[in-house]
Amino acid sequence: MGLPTDSVRRRQLQTDDGGLKLRYYIFDWDDNVVHMPTRIWMEDEEGTPVPLSTAEFARRRGEPGLRLIGNDAKAAFREFNDEAGDFAGDLRRAMDREAWQGPAFSEFKQAVVEGRLFAIVTARSHREETLRKGVAGFIDAVLSAEERQDMLRSLREFNSLASTPIDDEEVVNEYLRLCHFVGVSSPDFQMSTGVEHPEEGKRYAIRRFVESTLAIAEEAFSQKGREISSISFGMSDDDKKNVVAVEALMRDELSPAYPHVKFVVFDTGGGRTSRLNSHLALRPSEA
Repeated sequence: MGLPTDSVRRRQLQTDDGGLKLRYYIFDWDDNVVHMPTRIWMEDEEGTPVPLSTAEFARRRGEPGLRLIGNDAKAAFREFNDEAGDFAGDLRRAMDREAWQGPAFSEFKQAVVEGRLFAIVTARSHREETLRKGVAGFIDAVLSAEERQDMLRSLREFNSLASTPIDDEEVVNEYLRLCHFVGVSSPDFQMSTGVEHPEEGKRYAIRRFVESTLAIAEEAFSQKGREISSISFGMSDDDKKNVVAVEALMRDELSPAYPHVKFVVFDTGGGRTSRLNSHLALRPSEA
């Protein structure tokens, strides 16, 4: 498929009447964007180690005779933190294997090429900067030279619309600085938020991303007289419990709080993408 032409790119950024179309994305990482080689360490009844991928763990976690190694969650998930794990290295190893692309990979790549702000919200325990650096290297690896130039053009156009000129050398760094990278099981996140359960951690991180990006849109565009025609947030996750929790958050809290902002959840469990209902509330005066 060819790269977008300038006219297509303009339609991606704004409607025919000049109003901006702001689309934001929230991605779970493992088995959603990338099938990672990171292992969860289980053991059988005899104490023999049984390392499992995240997909295998999802299928076998309740299997009789299997338990977390040493009955210790920290030991079992040690490859998912910064002390014993290697997020960037696992990404490189993933791309050396066949069928490494998750069901949301294409959407992630398209979001990056279009210069859309996104959040990575994962149950991993990595620090924010670990995830940011790993994903930055991943973007460099998966984009062709032409796609990278298209991303830069999109980012420069958004910067121009926001009236905040930026040097070409810094445009990608500034873009990734505005994106969110959250490991909800990381000590830093849990200490700063007081949230320890992964599902609630994801809800907290998504709520914060929505608040932050809407504040950026208000300052960068609305306050400078640029019309915004539509705003949407799409979130994808392969874990059914997370999908249910986030869908409830968007339906019951975020949509009523932000009229005219559309919220959609995509369930990518089992490698298939299912779109749940869209949530778009009207202002009371329009109801």
